[in-house]
This record gives sequence, C-alpha cells and structure tokens, in this order.
Amino acid sequence: MTGKIFRSIVLAAAVALFASAAVIMGALYEYFGAVEKQELSSQLALASAAVEDMGAAYLEKLPAGGFRLTWIGADGGVKYDSRRDADSLENHAQREEVAEALETGTGKSHRYSATLTEKTSYFAMRLTDGSVLRISSGHATAAVLAGGVFNVFGDYFFVFTCDMGVFGAGLATAIGSGITFTVMLSHFFSRRCTLRPVRFRNAGTKLRQILTTGFSTFFLDIAMGILTMLFNRQILQGLGTDALAVYGVIVNVSTMVQCCAYSVGQAAQPILSACFGAGKWGRIRAALKYALMAAAFFSAVWTLLVFLFPNGFIRIFMSPTGDILRIAPAILRSYGVSFLLLPLNIFSTYYFQSLMKPRASFSVSVLRGLVLSGALIYALPALLGPGAVWFAMPVTEAVTAVGVCVLIVRYTRPAPQTPE
Repeated sequence: MTGKIFRSIVLAAAVALFASAAVIMGALYEYFGAVEKQELSSQLALASAAVEDMGAAYLEKLPAGGFRLTWIGADGGVKYDSRRDADSLENHAQREEVAEALETGTGKSHRYSATLTEKTSYFAMRLTDGSVLRISSGHATAAVLAGGVFNVFGDYFFVFTCDMGVFGAGLATAIGSGITFTVMLSHFFSRRCTLRPVRFRNAGTKLRQILTTGFSTFFLDIAMGILTMLFNRQILQGLGTDALAVYGVIVNVSTMVQCCAYSVGQAAQPILSACFGAGKWGRIRAALKYALMAAAFFSAVWTLLVFLFPNGFIRIFMSPTGDILRIAPAILRSYGVSFLLLPLNIFSTYYFQSLMKPRASFSVSVLRGLVLSGALIYALPALLGPGAVWFAMPVTEAVTAVGVCVLIVRYTRPAPQTPE
C-alpha cells in the first residue's frame, strides 16, 4: 500500500512538473518573441534613417552582429546584404514582408530562412526612393526553450523529489538535450523543410574530407586528456603528491583558458567561412584582426591573474596545506607562461578550417596536443631534472606559435592595391 501511494505521489508530481514546464515555456516563448519584435522594429527605424542619409556607406561600416540587414531595390533586386554576397541572392520582390512594405510602407513576416538555416523574423520598411530596407534575426525556438525549461524543473524533480543526487542532475540535462534535439529534428519532417535526400557520388571521399576538416578541433579536447595522463605519471614519479595536487588546479585553470580560446574561434569561424566563400578577403583580414585582439586579451588577462594570484587559484579549488602553498606559486607561474600563446594556437585551428586548410589545422592540433608536448614532458625532466616538466607546455606553445604565425601569413591574402 505504501509503495502504491508513493508511486501515485511521484506520478502526480511528474505530471505537475511537465504541465508547469509547458506553461512556462509557452509564456517565455511569447515574452521573448514580443521583446525581439520590438527590438527589431527599433533597430530598423534607426537603420532606415541612416541609409536615407548615407546610403550603402552606412551599411558597409556596420560591424557584424546579431541582426541581418538587406537593402532591396524597388524592383526587388538585392543591393546589399550584411550576411551574403548581394549578387548571389535572388529577387526579393515576392517575399511577403518586402511586397507588403512596397505596398503599404512597412511589412513583416516570420518563416524558416534557407540562407540562415534557422527560423527568422523579418521586418521591412520602404524608403523615400522606393527601395526597401529589411532587418531580420534568428530567435530562440521552442526547441531550445523546451529543453532548457525541462532542465531547470527536471533538476529539482530528479535531485530532490526522487533523491537521485548528481545522477538526477545529469539525467535532467540529458533528457533536456534530447527534448531539444527531438523538437529540432521534427522540422525535417514538416512541410516547411526544403531539404530533400539526394544521391551523391564519392561518399568515401566526401566523408574523408569532412572528418579531416573537423578532426583538429575534436583532437584539441582528446589531447587534453592524453596530456593530463602523461603529466600525472611524470609528476607522481619525480615530484610527489603535493605537486600533483597543484597540477590538478592547473588543469582546471587551463580548461578555462582553453574555453576562452574556443569562444574566439567559434565566434570568428562562421564569419571567416562566409567571407572566404564569398571571396571577401578584406573582411577576412578585418575579422582576423579582431579575433587576434580578443585572443591577446584573454592571453594577457589569464597570464596576469596566474602570476599575481597563484595561491588564490589554489584556495579556490582545494583546502591547501602549507607545503602546497609554498610550492604552488613557482609551479603555476612556470606553467602559466604557456597561457600567453595558448589562445592564439587554438584559434588558429579554427582559422585554418575556415580557409579550407585542414592539413594546417590538423598539424597545429597534433603538434601542440601530443607530438611535441608529449615528447617534452618526458625529455625535459630527463635532461634538466623533474621540475623542468612545468616548462613542457610553455616551450610547446612557443614553438607552435612560430609555425602558426608563418602559416597565417602564408594563407592570408595580402590587401589588394585597389579596394575590393
């Protein structure tokens, strides 16, 4: 009897959980949709006034951002697009929002964009010369909200109601991701989907090209685990458990530095890839400049923090003994020198992928992730003593950075004598 009562309570709680999640998801979806529409309308009004005054010069000076701006002539021909080459886009006269703007002055629509491959909101405004300026932006879909809301409620339900602990938290995250994936996957079975299976030749060659291009970023994460094992063995054999405890902190700090480097590469890669496909080398150089500036910023910040507050990081991750606090500063500062060049080297793998140079990207990943670093982890302690193991990564990053700089210069076209 007690078991039946408990199961009934759990079932009722689960039903209430899913019902609450559905209601909240719907409310959030409507709320953020309304906020997005208001923001798009405001941005379009400002951009229209600027285009009326400055024309295409204003649009070309805009930095790449979350909004897509398209300037369309009175005949429907695309004069400018911030995401794609205007000459490659078809006539937009029959687009719902454009046709409405040409007729009434303003127009809007919401649909799946084949260009952006996402659900997109469009707002358009007719200018005084009869042309139309359109703004668009992809927005958080029901799939993302569904998975995220379930994760929040699922954590509470599985961890506390079902007393499942950490396993419950992981289960909620996994189910949330599954919900997001399932809802997104449903698009491919809807009438709005324009993708259709087709036969193609040379499947093996294409698969090899895909794997070669993507392997370098995959190997970055795998290499971190391999290097951790190699470091653990050398440190435990030559320096003892206190040094190994300090290395555990280094692994966590290094992971955060790598995540910052990933953010630079992942943010720049779609911009670089689109510009490479369109042959816009001027934009590639501009994006490269800003990406290198971002990488340099993260390099300076993390290196400075490690040098100024080494024991601060130790106290964040453990309750240290006096011996650990004594040896930690020298260890962290020695290893921390590698953070000066780590963001550059990781970003370079994304850069080379964007330019369709998988061999360069692969070489950088394998060199710094296993070949050179692994050799130095064993060679330096044998030649210079156990403490030299902390310089394995600084030397690895320095040697790799030299090669990266050479390859970036080689594969980045110089600025033409005349404007693009």
